[in-house]
Amino acid sequence: MWSFPALPTVPEEERGSARFDLRYEELTQDGHVKLTALPHAIGRVCFEQLWLRHPVLCALRDGVLPILTRLVIEAEPAPTFVATTVEAHGALQLAHERDEAEQVTGLFVNMFAEVMAPLGRSFGEQRPGAGRLVCVGRVFSEHTFTKPFAPAGQRKVLALETPGQPYLPETRYSRRQLPELLRVPSESQVLDASLTKDVAPWSFGLTHTDNNQHVNSLVYARLFEDAALRRFAEHGESTLLLAEAIEIVYRKPCFAGETLTCMLQTFKVGETLQAVGYLGAAGVAPERAHCAIRMRFRHGEPNANGHTHAHPH
Repeated sequence: MWSFPALPTVPEEERGSARFDLRYEELTQDGHVKLTALPHAIGRVCFEQLWLRHPVLCALRDGVLPILTRLVIEAEPAPTFVATTVEAHGALQLAHERDEAEQVTGLFVNMFAEVMAPLGRSFGEQRPGAGRLVCVGRVFSEHTFTKPFAPAGQRKVLALETPGQPYLPETRYSRRQLPELLRVPSESQVLDASLTKDVAPWSFGLTHTDNNQHVNSLVYARLFEDAALRRFAEHGESTLLLAEAIEIVYRKPCFAGETLTCMLQTFKVGETLQAVGYLGAAGVAPERAHCAIRMRFRHGEPNANGHTHAHPH
């Protein structure tokens, strides 16, 4: 059920690296990097470096933009120091999708990043190897090319208009569909028999938005983790948990002023707690939802003071 997209083999001009600082609030109490801190690597490497100098992407015109349609994040159980500088290495790849009749159905720019940080803790005893660079997480983001400001029915992009002739990326790719994320593995121990409504409506305000005039893509990750923790508590499960992996497929944006319903289902695979769900208007079918989400958690254990540190099983 969980598989992270492999980093592609691409030309040197489609690879890059960058350094940036983690903020204090982006680490847990024992130094593990939170999921929502990792996508910053995509911005620093793939957008700021690779996007701005890519010959095809620089030539885009007619209002063609890449819109985020899928996000996959994984965090490793490797602690680091507060306010440390991390290294991000990434790549981007242009791709196209075809249907069963071999007709082009979409164009994409897919972005990959791996984040490295020095192993260690800000407080307490250091583990062996403290200070060496280790992977603390990775990110994949799928962006679909579209014309968001064109009239309805004229927004799909099936070739990139560049000087000389239309351009079709060579790499073939298949996008994920929303219902795929909602499948519960057959070996699971279900806590919820089916997808059921979160007890708290998701009400969006201006604090949830960004400069693209809609709810920021990472808000869904934060609110879904809260919803899953509420549901685990209802089932008598410990909430001494940290989300270690998430996948989101976005269908359409949410806006400030909206209140929507989150439907979710929680379950266990072995001892690992997981949740799947989707967000939409009350009664909406999953395939018509704003987005679908799945999330995997890591357990914690009490320390000597009765607090918790997340650790892998």
